[in-house]
Amino acid sequence: YMWHDKYLQSDKTNDALLEYFIQLLGGNEIQYSHLDFNDVEINDNKTFTDIAFIADLPKACLIDSIGGTETPADFKQMFDMTIYSLSNRLLKDVMTTYEQLNVKYEPLKIIKPQFEIPLPPLQLATFPPIFSEPAAPPLELFDLDEVFSAARTQLANMTSKCVQSITAKDASKPLNTRELENYIKECARITGIIHEHQDVQAREILNILARQIVSYRPYADE
Repeated sequence: YMWHDKYLQSDKTNDALLEYFIQLLGGNEIQYSHLDFNDVEINDNKTFTDIAFIADLPKACLIDSIGGTETPADFKQMFDMTIYSLSNRLLKDVMTTYEQLNVKYEPLKIIKPQFEIPLPPLQLATFPPIFSEPAAPPLELFDLDEVFSAARTQLANMTSKCVQSITAKDASKPLNTRELENYIKECARITGIIHEHQDVQAREILNILARQIVSYRPYADE
């Protein structure tokens, strides 16, 4: 469109541009090198409107004023307030439609928006306390035979242990009276003469045992 006859005849600037481009393409005054064509940017064709043709057809913004109509004295009458106005004239028809559809008429309620949470809710980075486990019961060191066996069996086992400990020692050394007292106390606990947690001397245990034996003699004589 740039070299159209209409543009060349109406404006001398386009004629000068045409002569310059003909000299540029056909003459040898301008020398080119291969570096000038390395980064050539070729854009797509763009279509433009015929601005000159549109300029010959002007249009006013207020078309109503072109027909020779008179402007009213009160300029407020020129505004049409019904275009973007809010009116309740259709409220009765809307309420009637509720009755026809058997829908209860209620005022609108606020709907709480539910936003999508891309990540799970945050939690406190706390850890529950770690309690140490109680120690295992010493069942391996607990002698069940000693507890559930009869009193005579327990006395025999206690006596055999004491005899073995005495024979293992040197005969030249004197006997330990503390071991003898412990033997008497343990035998008294086994036979029930004293309680398990009762601390009684060995002499008192022998005294109690002698009194019980003496009390049995009258029954034996009878």
